[in-house]
Amino acid sequence: MATLSDTIKPNKTYLEAVLRTALLGKTEDEYVDFFLSGLRGRLLKNPRLYRSYGPYWPEIKKLLLERGYGNFGSSR
Repeated sequence: MATLSDTIKPNKTYLEAVLRTALLGKTEDEYVDFFLSGLRGRLLKNPRLYRSYGPYWPEIKKLLLERGYGNFGSSR
């Protein structure tokens, strides 16, 4: 099994290239909206999905609300 000391830290040039590819030709802002829109759709179908985001959920929820994706209908 590889240990943390066996890993190679990627350099800035590599990370910038990977980021451009990962953004699918969108700006970072456009990509965040694309992600949040899709996430909202998945949450409407399966509300318990939020649990899979674990400790990241509060920040993701904050982004959903700030960007207008928080309308999930009435709460029970």
